Amino acid sequence: MLAPLALLASHRRIAVLAITHLTKGVGNKAIYRAMGSLAFAAAARAVWAIIADPEDRQNRLLLPAKMNLAQTPDGLSYHIVDNAIGWSADGVDMHADDAFAKEAAALDQRGRSKRQTVAQMAMEWLPIALASGPRPSAEVAQEGNQYGFDKRTLQRALRELGGKPEKSGFEGGCPW
Repeated sequence: MLAPLALLASHRRIAVLAITHLTKGVGNKAIYRAMGSLAFAAAARAVWAIIADPEDRQNRLLLPAKMNLAQTPDGLSYHIVDNAIGWSADGVDMHADDAFAKEAAALDQRGRSKRQTVAQMAMEWLPIALASGPRPSAEVAQEGNQYGFDKRTLQRALRELGGKPEKSGFEGGCPW
């Protein structure tokens, strides 16, 4: 489908502008984020990506993702002001791959912060749950699940607090 379009553009000496959405995948190289087929980005001579500015979420960055016929230029920064585009006078020395990497790192950091908060809450809850003495681990896990703690989080919290599951006899689980 792209070959006849490229031939038409060549014969008529025109440029063809194709616009697509990006996939939601995080961490991929920019040219792999184009929706549909990689063929669209592969056939193009220049690919640009628009991404939220990792430094200022109100700004958008228009960044090069692929350049076949020229050196890679600086990107551009803009924001919407009164239903119009307000371009920044300064160029942006960043490739789309770099912006996507920053986006992935920020998402990873937010996820890590959330996990740390949940882990801290589990470490505060667990001593209260075990205050009356040892309990079956399955029972503690089921109760903890009601508070949003999965079993692995509770196991890590128990270890962090210096607790150990202790097997008592040949039957049943390991009480905490």
